[in-house]
Amino acid sequence: MATRTVTIEDPVGIHARPASEFSQAAMASNCTVTI
Repeated sequence: MATRTVTIEDPVGIHARPASEFSQAAMASNCTVTI
């Protein structure tokens, strides 16, 4: 099983549009995604 850990280093976090695109991609995948 592949694992990847990513750290968002921007103090304000991830902005709305990229967060939305990320969540849509996560829902479309057949993977377990933990935030």
